[in-house]
Amino acid sequence: MSQQNKYPKYLLLSEKEVEKSYGLNRRTLQRERCLGIGMPYVKIRKRVFYKNTDIWIKIAFLLVRLSEVTKSAL
Repeated sequence: MSQQNKYPKYLLLSEKEVEKSYGLNRRTLQRERCLGIGMPYVKIRKRVFYKNTDIWIKIAFLLVRLSEVTKSAL
């Protein structure tokens, strides 16, 4: 087996790491998770983690929505 195939294609990031790396507020992540409208997450014991691929999907979704709002305002 090659070295590349040993590791998953995603990383698990804690709430704090998501906030620091991507600028998504930790309280917003918690609130959306409780309301059932947040990103998919992984819970290991009491800690919550997000896959970096899911974070990029969320950011892409927000960018599309922002561009739609901007176009409709013109």
